[in-house]
Amino acid sequence: MEVLGCGHGYCSGCFNGFLKAAAENKTFPLVCIGKEGKCKVPIALPLIHSFLPHYDFNRLVEVAFASYLEKHPTELRYCRTPDCRQTYRRQTSRPVDLVCPSCFARTCSSCGEDHKNMTCEEYRIYRDPEEQERLNNQLAVKSGFKRCPRCAVWVEKISGCNHMSCKCGAHICWVCLGVFPPHAIYDHIRQAH
Repeated sequence: MEVLGCGHGYCSGCFNGFLKAAAENKTFPLVCIGKEGKCKVPIALPLIHSFLPHYDFNRLVEVAFASYLEKHPTELRYCRTPDCRQTYRRQTSRPVDLVCPSCFARTCSSCGEDHKNMTCEEYRIYRDPEEQERLNNQLAVKSGFKRCPRCAVWVEKISGCNHMSCKCGAHICWVCLGVFPPHAIYDHIRQAH
């Protein structure tokens, strides 16, 4: 008979089954289920350690820790290297560049990526082509750039008339972005604009 700190007793077979089921079902923290499940007094780790064989105890602790990590991803994380078991505490208010003591992988303490000299936000944009395109278009509109209608390269008008020549050979009307043959562009500009 195993008697817990709360006074409830379990037969050895039932207690062993309870601990194995907790490891398999990830039922943590380990608490007494006496009084029809109402007791809930934590089971002391030294009692579990004295009851289970070394291998089973270590497995139970590993499963309990992994379960805690799964339930608290904003607090603790595993190293980003797939087979590394090291963990680190997240720091979102003041991110720092961490180096794993086991595999030497570099990791940001906030986002969990290796983005060297970039902020987390800069790295997020760097990895998102759609966001890059949106920001480029926003900057272009703000700065007065337009895309060549033939090759889509950015074109800037610094001075002069509305006849633009792109490096792809297109003759463009800056106002409407129409492409015209070289001999017709000025007629278009005079008549349409």
